Amino acid sequence: MNRSPTSFEKYNICRNIGGCYTNFNVTGQYNKNVSSAALSQALKALISKNAELAVNFMRINNDDFASNGANFRLRPLNSIKFSDVVTYKKVESFDESILQLIDRVVCPMDSTTTPLWRVMVFETTTTQHISFICDHTLFDGNGGIQFHDDILEELAALSSDPKFIETIFENDPENPTVLPLNQEVSDMYKPRLYYTVSTLTSKLLTPQWVKDAYQNGSNFIRQYWKSTNPNYIDTNINPIFTHNPTRKGTPTYYKLINSTPAEVSKILKYCKANGITMTTYSIVLCLLCLQDTFFKTITNNGTPSANTDVAIDARRYLTKRPKYGLIVGAASISTPYLPSTPESLLPHMRQFAAELTQSVESKDCVGIVGLLDYVKANEFLEKKLDCLSRTTLDISNLGNKQFTHGDWKSENFVFSQSNGLAAYFDLSIISTPESGMNIVFGYLEDCKDMTEEIEQFAALYKERLVSFAAL
Repeated sequence: MNRSPTSFEKYNICRNIGGCYTNFNVTGQYNKNVSSAALSQALKALISKNAELAVNFMRINNDDFASNGANFRLRPLNSIKFSDVVTYKKVESFDESILQLIDRVVCPMDSTTTPLWRVMVFETTTTQHISFICDHTLFDGNGGIQFHDDILEELAALSSDPKFIETIFENDPENPTVLPLNQEVSDMYKPRLYYTVSTLTSKLLTPQWVKDAYQNGSNFIRQYWKSTNPNYIDTNINPIFTHNPTRKGTPTYYKLINSTPAEVSKILKYCKANGITMTTYSIVLCLLCLQDTFFKTITNNGTPSANTDVAIDARRYLTKRPKYGLIVGAASISTPYLPSTPESLLPHMRQFAAELTQSVESKDCVGIVGLLDYVKANEFLEKKLDCLSRTTLDISNLGNKQFTHGDWKSENFVFSQSNGLAAYFDLSIISTPESGMNIVFGYLEDCKDMTEEIEQFAALYKERLVSFAAL
């Protein structure tokens, strides 16, 4: 088996080999601890059923930059050893320092014995936390959470006394592992003609003076749009937030925030009553809290607007929904400098929700991925460097998850990811019935010494998530 990468895969290959991104990860706590023997047997069974877990992209030549990822082929691994992909580690607690440790993990391409994932098991004196760590080229957040569902199922099927095995995968040359191109997924990413033409024209072909004239407009036009759209942005007054120029290899730091199950119930009730989603509610409140902390300090009490990229699970568009694979889109939505009261903030939430719905229903959120056919990945990534290219906020919400198989069940999850070159700030959200909603707030090294703002943001966000829903 030997498959060429898709445009989306080539883009993520270039991110990996170019040091532009490390990983995303989903960490689970189960009702019982998993021994290395049980985990080795469960992984072997799981890998045998899912080809994505037993392949890697391998070079056919060394001309990386000019090839833009096309010099790789997806091939099966020769073998996988447990000790090469699984690490057990004793820690005092599972906290932000562990998330930072995980953020430094990279799953290299061009290996015949290691896949594009790792498992790290963190053990305290009383708890165990199993982290599934992935490169984005073949996995997304839903695949990350799917791993926990699948591994619990395999654990439940084991005998009461499993024996440890070191080799958890061996390719059979007579019956090789196969991961063919999913044509339905490939077709899904093809954008509408109008979207392709309008986007490429506005981004690549329109002269700058036309862009400036359109952006600035006349005072009459700006006032008209402001009166009809609560999220209209006059960038003359509220320029999009920026900080430092984008650099490669910038590590991500994290703050973990939790809302209890009772608090989550109140938030969901508020969202339902007001026709918005938990994702929209979480984003707009996050932006408001950023205004009152980081934005205030960085812009010297300025009033910047913001842009947000929302990850969309694109499996909704497929008739057959693969468990693993990179099957995501992104909705890009801008918001003005926000008012601070719940009553005045609600119209902005509703407008954000409407724009998010439009992006999903039109499929433009996946069409943007299809436009990668028209760019050279390495040049695209290079152009992001040494300039103010980052989005304000990235967000991924994996929803409310709980899995039960036999006498095994999940109790808690934490989801986090590298900011890479994408955004200044990041929200990774996942909820469970027993543990509530875990929000991992990611920020760049540029902000790591802003300890007062970090603590203020976390406290303010935690409080407002609940207090705004109580009104």
